[in-house]
Amino acid sequence: MTGLSEDIIYLLKDVEVFESSRKTHNLRRKLMKKHLLEPITDDPGRSKRKIYRVTS
Repeated sequence: MTGLSEDIIYLLKDVEVFESSRKTHNLRRKLMKKHLLEPITDDPGRSKRKIYRVTS
């Protein structure tokens, strides 16, 4: 359905925050395209680098 393996989807079900790195760059791009990750922003509205909230 999403083009991702079932293992990854089940792992993300229990995670609230996803921290990106060079090794997970391709996975992060796929999850962002599927709208499963959204950037976490601080008070002024700037997004925090490499930290994303997992959406349901």
